[in-house]
Amino acid sequence: MLGLFERGVFLNPMGTKLYLSIAHDEAICDAFCERLADTLNER
Repeated sequence: MLGLFERGVFLNPMGTKLYLSIAHDEAICDAFCERLADTLNER
């Protein structure tokens, strides 16, 4: 969660839920997936 926060992604501090809404377009979803992959590869 800290790795994502360092990359500009804020998640629920409880870590229990993650929501994307219809306001998130494909580019936003792609950016999130890239940041998640970067974070996981770093650890």
